[in-house]
Amino acid sequence: AASLYLSKTVVNPVELGSAHIVTSCAVYVPTLSDGTNTYTFQLGLIPSPTSTTLAVNNSVGIRYTHGTNSGKWQGFSRDNAGTESTANLGVTVATNTNYILAVAFDKARSEARFYVNGVFAGRVTGNMPNATDVGSRAIIVKSAGATSRSASIATYTLYTVY
Repeated sequence: AASLYLSKTVVNPVELGSAHIVTSCAVYVPTLSDGTNTYTFQLGLIPSPTSTTLAVNNSVGIRYTHGTNSGKWQGFSRDNAGTESTANLGVTVATNTNYILAVAFDKARSEARFYVNGVFAGRVTGNMPNATDVGSRAIIVKSAGATSRSASIATYTLYTVY
């Protein structure tokens, strides 16, 4: 696993429900996940950005792996009990392609919106996280195979609107 998160002195700089929160990254995927060399890439807001665990309660994000959602980007919201709501973002991940991914979570904690390449791609309104402190994380976790895989991050942001 390899991860990227924003931290100077505070890993979880904002509480869900205290502001509108957006995290985004520009990511380049040189090789797809497959049955031999399987990995998951994920960008999101989670209460433990230093963790390498993918299924984190009280989180929202965008993920990709070949065996989920037919290899398309998928938006998700995961509540405190670990129950998820998902959205098919309709964009099949391709090799040697730049993607700009964005996750926007509203202050009311009523929806998570997902954008791919600046275009609204979907939203979820169920299984919203509790009001908890979060930070942003981009991560790639390999679950099968012996060949290394990567995701190149060109830009990475987290911002809040109070």
